Amino acid sequence: DSLGGRLGLARVFLAQNEPAEAERIYADVLRREPNNGEALQRLATLAARNSPRAAQARGVLEAANAAAPGAPALALTLASVLTTGGDPARAAQVLE
Repeated sequence: DSLGGRLGLARVFLAQNEPAEAERIYADVLRREPNNGEALQRLATLAARNSPRAAQARGVLEAANAAAPGAPALALTLASVLTTGGDPARAAQVLE
């Protein structure tokens, strides 16, 4: 159950247009490795899209940040998503 294998599976789910399954896997990856660049980047991309899944992807980032508040890449990714989504005040809180 390696992180590389989990990330590969998430890529397959994205390619098959199953973002909910990919988000679930990325959330698992971030629980294990809060600064995982691929998981952060893919979730940020999903959250930035104006789609029904944007809120769920943002929620995964929020939960990961709550579980690992000292992870700088995670905090920066979440702050960027929040700013892009029109919530700069919350983004500032995340970075404090």
